[in-house]
Formats: sequence, structure tokens, C-alpha cells
Amino acid sequence: MLVLGIESASDQCGCALANENGVIAETRLALPRRHAEALAPQMRFVCEQAGVALGDVDVVAVDCGPGLYTGLRAGLATAKATAAALETGVVPIGSLEALAFGAAAVAQPGETVLSVLDARRGEVFWAWYRITTLTGSTARLVRLSAPQVGPPADLLPALTSPGENPSGRTVVVGDGALRYADQLAAGNAVIAGPELRFPSPAAVALLGRERALAGGTVPPEQVDALYLRSPDAQPQR
Repeated sequence: MLVLGIESASDQCGCALANENGVIAETRLALPRRHAEALAPQMRFVCEQAGVALGDVDVVAVDCGPGLYTGLRAGLATAKATAAALETGVVPIGSLEALAFGAAAVAQPGETVLSVLDARRGEVFWAWYRITTLTGSTARLVRLSAPQVGPPADLLPALTSPGENPSGRTVVVGDGALRYADQLAAGNAVIAGPELRFPSPAAVALLGRERALAGGTVPPEQVDALYLRSPDAQPQR
């Protein structure tokens, strides 16, 4: 099964292709508010790099948020249109889960991962996960909380309470973790580096392939974004 992963929930956007051998092509660029114009060329690029045609794609996986409104809309529109053209299904992947998936590079089994994305307005999107197993660079995750939005200070009680993380340290990943590192580096928290500031298209593709094999695809028209709050930009009246 060949899966196209699309990630555009942050200031970054990108695409990846994954099959039974893992990730076979990936591209990502920092293009704030230019996701819509970048995604189609990126899809062509990864297909060329992998030596496949877009028509060879079996399933489309897409980051469905939470994240930045403009990027999410562009990614979802691209994923839905591509899946419809290919007459296939879509696998929605949460941005915070994709971000935590990348923590396999720095975390150990049993450790807690806190995914934190900058939501602007002085707030962050976050969710808690625990890594149960590692296979190479692939993490198997258990979600410990639903995605939420709020000020970084809301996370401090859990970060500083030993009872919240009996396994030891918490690895905090994401651009929100970097922006508010002075507040979040508390207790046994370890702030991951800039290589884990955004969810990766590769993580979206790999998680999407796993879900698709388990029957987790949905029709394109049924895929919705998880915004958690109203857009930053409001229409003029």
C-alpha cells in the first residue's frame, strides 16, 4: 500500500510517501501562509523522487489539526481533492499525535511525551502521550489526554507533579515548547530541539498507512479539521 501524507497545520508544509519499506520520499518547507500554492508542486516532487505516479497512490493521509487555520484549510482541501480524483479514501491524523510520533528520536519506552504547538494569542495546543514501544525510529503511542488549547501556564501543574508522570521525565516537543521553554522546562521536563518543532509529513504518512491497513479510511467529504477555537483572522463586516 502506497500512502501520500500531507502536513500543513503549522508554518511548515510538506508531503511524504510511505509503503511497506517505510518512507520513500519526503519534502517540507517553511512557507507561512503559502501552503496552498506549495502543496501541488511538493506532491509532484515526492512522486518524482520515489519514481511513482500520483495515480499509484492508494490512500491519502492528512494532518487534520489542531493547527493554524490557513494551513489546515489548504491541506484538507488538497487531500480531499486528491483522494476524490484517485477515487480513494482519506486517513485523518492529528497534528499533536504526528508530532509525538517523531519523539522516538529522543525518548524511550515508558516516557511521557507532551506535544505543544504554538496557537498564537499567547496560547498553545497540547496533548499528552506515552511511548509504549520503539521499533527503530517508529514509536507506538498511547494518548493520555485529548487535544486542548490554553495558556502554557495550564501545563505547569502536571509537569511539576511526580504523580502525573511516574515513569520519569517528560519529553516536550513542538514549536510551542520552544517558544515557551522558559515556562515549560519544569520538573522532569526536557525540551526537545528544533528538529521536532513541527509534525513531519513522514509521520503523517506512516501513521496513515498503519490506520489504513486497519480499515481507518473515510470518504473525503467526511474529513473535518480540528480547530479547537475560532480562526485568528475574522472577515470584515
